[in-house]
Amino acid sequence: MIVDVHADMEALLHLYTSEISWPLFRPLAQRLDVPVVILANKSADRPFDEVHGEAWDTINAHLGEGAGRSGFRTAACTLELRGLSDVTPELAATDSRALCDFLLQSGASMGATQASADATAFVTTLDAVEAAISAITGVAIPLKPLGAKVDVGDVVARLYDPFEPDPGQCWQDVVTEMEGIIFARWHQRVIQAGMTVVKIAGSERKRSAERVLLRD
Repeated sequence: MIVDVHADMEALLHLYTSEISWPLFRPLAQRLDVPVVILANKSADRPFDEVHGEAWDTINAHLGEGAGRSGFRTAACTLELRGLSDVTPELAATDSRALCDFLLQSGASMGATQASADATAFVTTLDAVEAAISAITGVAIPLKPLGAKVDVGDVVARLYDPFEPDPGQCWQDVVTEMEGIIFARWHQRVIQAGMTVVKIAGSERKRSAERVLLRD
């Protein structure tokens, strides 16, 4: 089992894994009280956790392991431990306790474990995630907090273009294309064209899984 621990820019605690591995990591999500879980068997950009499972899928296919023979597989996930600035002694204590208890529960280490919380995450798929992209290089002003529920057409941020000579044209709204939860956003207020302003986890698939869906 591989838990690849990261921190996003500004974000809720969230977890990426495959549909195959998710049942094994559900106890981790419960212990950490993860609000958003995103599933993808192939995200198209070959992240560290995904390539381990994919390698074993290739080996099992070569050896003829299928429905009748389960074969071996690595269970892997990427755990985004909130944002880069979310560093406190209290978070460190609760997160480390949850991770240690998960290792105990999974049999990776020995000892007594605490009872897990009965937490329920919002589970969706990677192709139901919207990444709202900045059309300009300028200043991004978020209008919705992390964890906010949004509807189609909501304005989640405004962009200021300092290079626009017409004062009436220097502001642009960032409008959502789907209903969901804001779970991550760019941490700096100066942003370049083509970068992600906010990420929204929805329940309706919007994109082809063949596209690169994870981007900064």
